[in-house]
Amino acid sequence: MLTSRLALLQRLGGLSLALTGCWACVAHADATMVYEMTDAAGDKSQYTFTIVGRFVRVDGDKTPKAHWLYDSGFRKLYHVDDEKRQYRLMRVFDNPYVASSRSPSEAKSGEQPPAAHARPELTARKEKKTVAGVRCRLVTEKRDGQVVAQHCMAGTGPLGISKREVYTLSRLFMAPGRLQFGWPGVATSDELFACVQSQTRDGKQALELKSISHDTVMDERMRVPKTYRNLDAPVEPAPQEQPDAARKS
Repeated sequence: MLTSRLALLQRLGGLSLALTGCWACVAHADATMVYEMTDAAGDKSQYTFTIVGRFVRVDGDKTPKAHWLYDSGFRKLYHVDDEKRQYRLMRVFDNPYVASSRSPSEAKSGEQPPAAHARPELTARKEKKTVAGVRCRLVTEKRDGQVVAQHCMAGTGPLGISKREVYTLSRLFMAPGRLQFGWPGVATSDELFACVQSQTRDGKQALELKSISHDTVMDERMRVPKTYRNLDAPVEPAPQEQPDAARKS
């Protein structure tokens, strides 16, 4: 059995294969991941990613009365202001390396998206390490032939979540403009592996997973209350889908 598996590995090859480190692991439906980000000025912030199916909620410690809700299936980003009880649908271009922070109501007719960033070139290394209890493989990121960052990446097995949740996490990291957060995290092009630790080459910016849990997420955390005002009406309403339905999508 082991021989046949090794033969299969040799035939497949590729970055995703190089990152694989678990044949049989328990996959959970929901995940709550806490990351710490260090910006170029040395300031630290914490972000909590709550993932259910194709949806991910992002809460930052610097903005406790607001959060982001990202539908990774339809590439739609909502900014939700809980204090003012209102929300806005942000524009996200189809190109996974481009974004605009302006709302639909602010977009000009015929406006073209900004130029795309260079696609990251990821190369897996032999070394592995453990970050917040998650086993990951070191990966070098290059853009335009230059090393720009080092990452440690993990997939469904070490993270203990299903492929659907890994897709969501990957799309969060690789979403246009990285959803305005400026974090250095990345994911593989097949969306099967995402970073649990990242640091730019100059060492000034970093992102690191601090904890991960798999408790069931309450329904109300993954939708916008119907009583909240839509700042961009009449654009379509924010997600009201139940997490049980999201887990199956």
